[in-house]
Amino acid sequence: METLPEMYIGDGLYVSYDGYQLRLRTPGFSRQDNELFLEPQVWKILVDYAQSKIGDGDSSGDID
Repeated sequence: METLPEMYIGDGLYVSYDGYQLRLRTPGFSRQDNELFLEPQVWKILVDYAQSKIGDGDSSGDID
């Protein structure tokens, strides 16, 4: 699987992909960075949740 370099996605959050899981990172500035690693099944649940709240085509970012 292809790996993807880290990318800034907004609100102080960076994302990267190691070929299996997503890594979400927020810089710690004065401390250690905060990291979350999402396996594919967890990522799918998160996407399904977001789609249930904002739908597929709404890019406004408003959550009901």
